[in-house]
Amino acid sequence: MDRFKWNYDLNDISEAITFHRRAIQLTPDGDADMPLLVNNLGQSLMHRFDRTGDPSDISEAILFQQRTVQLTPDGHSQLTGYLNNLGLSYALRFQSTGDLDDIKKAASIYQQSTTILGPTAYRLTGAREWAQLSITHNLRSCRHH
Repeated sequence: MDRFKWNYDLNDISEAITFHRRAIQLTPDGDADMPLLVNNLGQSLMHRFDRTGDPSDISEAILFQQRTVQLTPDGHSQLTGYLNNLGLSYALRFQSTGDLDDIKKAASIYQQSTTILGPTAYRLTGAREWAQLSITHNLRSCRHH
């Protein structure tokens, strides 16, 4: 994944995705590292989508990022970051499809990331993205569940 970020070689990101999938398969359910492993797979799929535009990658990224959020206990220090990742994926999919439901979901998720305990930088990122989407897309209410 890191090498892909430097050279944008699709072989590197595809190989990272393969290894992330394998790590998840080898990790027992309930393992404390599972949210991180699932997040890494979702992030890799999102990065590949950002490079190729393949809609199946972003849809799968969203599924894995949703699972990451579900697996992460309340109060976990990374939950706000995981929510921001999920919000970004919905925003990226909106840019590709124009589906307003995706932008509403992104705004709602960013809003949620501002209301839970977590690193200030992640909460501020969520607030900035929530505000930007709300202004840009004239979203009166971002509540969407």
